[in-house]
Amino acid sequence: MVAPLFQVTTWDKTAVDRAPYIFMSTLAAIGDSPPATYIFQSSDLSLVYAEPAAADGSVGSTTANVRTQKLNDETYLTYWRGPNVGGNSSRGCGFYNQQYELVYDVNPVGLAPEVVLDIHECQVTQDNTVLISIYAARPIDARPVGGPADGLLIDSLFQEIDPVTNELLFTWAAIDHFVITDSHVPYEVITTSGATGWDWSHLNSVEKTADGNYLVSFRHLSTVSLHNGTTGATIWALGGKANQFADLSGGNATNFAWQHDARFRSADLRLLSLFDNQGDNNQIGCTGVSCSRGLLLDLDFEAVTARVEREYRYPIGLVSDAMGSYGVLDNGNVLVGWGLNPAITEYHSDTGECVFDVQFAPWPANENDFTNANYRVFKGDWMAYPAWPPAAVVEDGVLYVSWNGATEVSHWAIYTAADGELSDSLQLDLVAPKDGFETSIAVKKKTRYVQAKALNRDRQAIPGGSSAVIEL
Repeated sequence: MVAPLFQVTTWDKTAVDRAPYIFMSTLAAIGDSPPATYIFQSSDLSLVYAEPAAADGSVGSTTANVRTQKLNDETYLTYWRGPNVGGNSSRGCGFYNQQYELVYDVNPVGLAPEVVLDIHECQVTQDNTVLISIYAARPIDARPVGGPADGLLIDSLFQEIDPVTNELLFTWAAIDHFVITDSHVPYEVITTSGATGWDWSHLNSVEKTADGNYLVSFRHLSTVSLHNGTTGATIWALGGKANQFADLSGGNATNFAWQHDARFRSADLRLLSLFDNQGDNNQIGCTGVSCSRGLLLDLDFEAVTARVEREYRYPIGLVSDAMGSYGVLDNGNVLVGWGLNPAITEYHSDTGECVFDVQFAPWPANENDFTNANYRVFKGDWMAYPAWPPAAVVEDGVLYVSWNGATEVSHWAIYTAADGELSDSLQLDLVAPKDGFETSIAVKKKTRYVQAKALNRDRQAIPGGSSAVIEL
């Protein structure tokens, strides 16, 4: 594998959030590298972890939504992995421990076999449950939208599941709470997320509030809505044809379109963030209100009004017609992933100025080019001790050593034995600082055997951190 290279356009190291790692994935192959899960060191953008979506390194699978989440007081690396037909996953929403071992694999419960886990959501709640998004094909009378009486619809569902017991706690379906004429997309039968039909609503994020209700985003309705946690009924709808809020920002608060990643940002639920794709035709160098943006809204539920609190646009302006994310970091900065456009941008919490901007692949050729897309990007902490040992090889008198996924390596202790000595008589030769993902160290000419051992910041050996002994 060859990890993406970052082109840095802005980097104010005094203003960026100090979280040590960037979490992202690629939905399709970039160059010679298959779709993969990635973790990068935020301080120098060096690779920490790379895992192909398919075990054989093929391009037939994809991965998305890579981040850390806490479940029952344990921190896991979580992400979706499955075939790249759009979301039909045989692997599910995976929870991986510090050794990168799969602990929980969350999939739909109690639904027909043709109902499939969708790529968009794998969200841990404050109740130590997991929310997943699901697509399901259903018959529908599509005549109200210009389709046939025997139409076929891809409905958007979500489930809340206990990942430990696999108990189903709640199921919700969009067709039970919205009408098909709310959709912004014309009737057309397609195959997406492993299901075939008219993708009328396209749920792409869901979160549970402290009082047990559900915030849901629908791309094809251009609507974000809150639903009762017991009945599923709509409490309110923001944006799109079902909008109930008066716009106090001249239309700029409720005109978001094709949006992603809707989240509450305050305990009273007044502040709501989302990634506003705005357009469905990808464009680089756009201007004005037609550009994609990170959007923070202030909602007044008594007056039923919406106002723009803050918006974050890409420095040169762009339209990302698919995917995208909006995250709030520990220091208050905002991290925006631009979805179909392979860029990551961080904005200052107070000024809103861009303090970090990188591009990790060429701009897409057109709106159908998902080659370099990254569904969501996250920044945070992680501690991992992989179950596999470090990899080491000697070429032309140089030892190359790396430990894919290890976060605690500070130095490498190099043990050697000279000609005529046994491989079990290795002695400490030198200690070298870790240098990025792969560290290179010159090997002395008379060396017969060499081994690398990982050391932590206290120069203590890390369990499981010894490479194989290499005979030269």
